[in-house]
Amino acid sequence: MAVKPIVKFIRNSRGGSGNVDPQRLFGNLAQTNHYQVDFSSLSTFGGQGLLGYIEDKFKVNLDFISRSSGLLCSEASLPGTSLATAEVKDNFMGISQEFAHTRLYTDFDFTFYVDNDYNNLRFFEGWIDFISSGSEINGTIPRTGRNGDGALPSQSNYYRRMRYPDSYKCQTISITKFEKNFGPRMTYSFMNAFPKLITAVPVSYGGADVLKVSVSFNYDRYVIGNNGFSKGIQGSFADPKQQSSELQQVKRSTFESLSGAPPAPVLPTPTEAATQLAAQQQAAAAAENLRLENLEKSKTDILAGARSAEAADPFANGSNYGIPSGSDRFFRGSDNAIYRVRNDNGNIIIYKDLSGPLGNIGDLEITSSNNEGSGNLWLWTDLKNVSEKGGLTGDDNNTSFGGVSR
Repeated sequence: MAVKPIVKFIRNSRGGSGNVDPQRLFGNLAQTNHYQVDFSSLSTFGGQGLLGYIEDKFKVNLDFISRSSGLLCSEASLPGTSLATAEVKDNFMGISQEFAHTRLYTDFDFTFYVDNDYNNLRFFEGWIDFISSGSEINGTIPRTGRNGDGALPSQSNYYRRMRYPDSYKCQTISITKFEKNFGPRMTYSFMNAFPKLITAVPVSYGGADVLKVSVSFNYDRYVIGNNGFSKGIQGSFADPKQQSSELQQVKRSTFESLSGAPPAPVLPTPTEAATQLAAQQQAAAAAENLRLENLEKSKTDILAGARSAEAADPFANGSNYGIPSGSDRFFRGSDNAIYRVRNDNGNIIIYKDLSGPLGNIGDLEITSSNNEGSGNLWLWTDLKNVSEKGGLTGDDNNTSFGGVSR
């Protein structure tokens, strides 16, 4: 018994309208060998310096880059993407959830035929060499305002410096997937792409084969179905609209009075939040300035107190009160008594002058600087005051020298 060919499918088990033609469904599957790669946007948005470098140093015609290079792509892959997620276990007991937080893009690989002028090989070698040739700049380095070093790769002290991304990233590299009837198509545009890796190209004796080079590209992101791009305008994004805190407060109070439920927190608008942050920063700066002023004032007060204490101290700085070593001087104390002062090799000794028949032999030693005054601070203060006024004398005549009065 011959099997009848299937001429239609029924979409659901209930039958009725909506039959599917299997020949039309499976006869229109997309093929893998119809696609095109395009580098034409390489000349825009800073690519001029790159193209000039490739043309001058690696002798690759610019017309080949924009028109022929993509046609020599023998293998390509439509890009893959994924989402990085974070696991949350606290929302529901016994249930873990994941939430996306970052979209991830993997590098894409192209394989190209190499013509007998090696244009594709020199093109990608020149592109990667340009990225790392910042040290070869002779003129002013872009964005820095300073002159380059003009390093030469043939010199032994040559070094590498990377160029700025705007100068070597291609605004878009696109791959368009289409069919032989040139009907529906999908275009993947890779934003800010640049070659990251050139794989080794094997050559060998024996049977000949077409030479190929594989290149891995990195990019920021890709979009689908866009045929043109332009640089975004800085500051063109507006803040998301949000109700003012006053309106939120009114709704909060109304909700609380009607339902008795806990009120929702009042969130400030972005403008209000920025104003509050600026005010907080100003207050913090003022508090810091006040703290520094108080600290400086405290240091000044401490220093002034130390200087005052030093000025009042009769023993400060190891004073010898203007008395030469081995010499004697006399002064009248605040108690109206006569005192003899001797500088005994830096040890200041105060004697009470008794003016006996044996001269100074009978004088009574009261104190000395070696024993730090022995409790006679008032007497040392008298000595200091008299010496500062020039009242010390070498004569023991009671009427020939000055003193201090109580």
